[in-house]
Amino acid sequence: MRRFVFWMMVVAVLFWQGVAESGVRQAAYAGKFYPAQPRKLAQAIDDLLADAIDSNLPKPVAIVVPHAGWVYSGNILADAFRLVSRYSYDVVVLLGTNHTAHSLKGAAVFDAGAYRTPLGDAAVDESIAKALIGLGKPMIAAPADHQDEHSIEVVLPFVQKCFPSASVVPVIVGGSNAATWEKAGAMLARILKGKNALIVASSDLSHYPDADTARKVDLQTLSAICSMNPAAAEEQIHGIERANRGLSTAACGLMPILTAMKAANDLGAMHASIISYANSGDTLLGDRKRVVGYGAVAMTVEDVPAAAAPEAKVPVAGAFTEELTAEQKETLLRFARKSLQMYLGSETLPLFRDPDPVFYSHCGAFVTLKKQGNLRGCIGHLEADTKMYRIVGKMAISAATQDPRFSPLDIRDLQDVHIEISLLTPYRPVASFNDIVVGKHGVLLKKFGQYAVFLPQVATEQGWDRSQMLDHLCRKAGFDESCWKKNASFEVFEAMVFEEP
Repeated sequence: MRRFVFWMMVVAVLFWQGVAESGVRQAAYAGKFYPAQPRKLAQAIDDLLADAIDSNLPKPVAIVVPHAGWVYSGNILADAFRLVSRYSYDVVVLLGTNHTAHSLKGAAVFDAGAYRTPLGDAAVDESIAKALIGLGKPMIAAPADHQDEHSIEVVLPFVQKCFPSASVVPVIVGGSNAATWEKAGAMLARILKGKNALIVASSDLSHYPDADTARKVDLQTLSAICSMNPAAAEEQIHGIERANRGLSTAACGLMPILTAMKAANDLGAMHASIISYANSGDTLLGDRKRVVGYGAVAMTVEDVPAAAAPEAKVPVAGAFTEELTAEQKETLLRFARKSLQMYLGSETLPLFRDPDPVFYSHCGAFVTLKKQGNLRGCIGHLEADTKMYRIVGKMAISAATQDPRFSPLDIRDLQDVHIEISLLTPYRPVASFNDIVVGKHGVLLKKFGQYAVFLPQVATEQGWDRSQMLDHLCRKAGFDESCWKKNASFEVFEAMVFEEP
């Protein structure tokens, strides 16, 4: 056993020596933060760019983007790259956040070779990298500090897809000293002057407040960044952290952001605009009680008309009470289908952006999938405790992947699937099964800690009367038929049901 362990260690050492000798920084987070299969990764980027907002901002000198898992932050990342993909760049400088190299105080430059993702190798611009190092500290050659850091790798596939012929300069900015970002930013501007370069600062925003607090705090942080005054922004952001004790940080990549701001200033960019904002609680899979914020910012030489900068606001509404219009129903059906297409096809998700307040009201919902007229999945959530768009998207994915009666749906079968949505009113108890109206009421049966539910349309579609419906409901709950006649309780609800044409 000891001999086996010894030789495994030797193999590992030789492997890492091979990595170092080759000068290629291997992909460490493929399959964790973004898809690992090249075809699926390329599809994910295409899906996210297609779902991104179309900004008319002028050509950026620098952008700020997030670096979390793509199911949470990919939409905001794509918003920034959809903007810059309208322009051409010869070199992209990637300023990463230091999560892992705890002794790093300066700016660690990956100075030769390439950065690898499943899309291939992104060649390092060695002339620029070595010119930066030649200016002295805080710029240092430290490729080893890049090995376990994800903040550059997560962004890089978008660079490769949008600018396939561009070279890259990966730099991790560490420490917390103002002199570091000030000197690093000035050095960067000095070397990039006259070059067709894009600076990308990689940073998430607030860590772990609830969704509503995150939105308030993050917009303050984004406002500070848009001041284009890095010294003032640093002071303001630290003030935000002091004033909100529940934050782990207001911006985990503050040093890259400040470095980018300083460099952009020196290159003539004195204007900045918010491209987009969301937090993980706005996504279909995020927990709104504990979120991370994501913002995209563009720093430009040209000023931006006030109307060109989008507002990062989300409507707030109460409980779902009103009939939806045909257009509102169509919006939800399109979102449900897009959620399935992106999740099944590329492990990504759309970000809901329609400002209509009705979609932010709370309700329960079921999503039913049928294939050639036959049930292919149906899952719902009864409690009216989730925003309408989120519950529809989540239940669509759950119906496709988690209904225990069926195997998970394959993307190749999706074109044959028909989607039906049932938005639920809050459910209420009834004194007796005699109060249940077939065709009007959905029914929740409870008995001895077990339960089962039917939507209002089920009995009508099956041609059941009330007794037959309750018999089938008992069987669904794991009891014998007629269990409803004794020691059972009932709650009813109504549903607004609509489907794809």
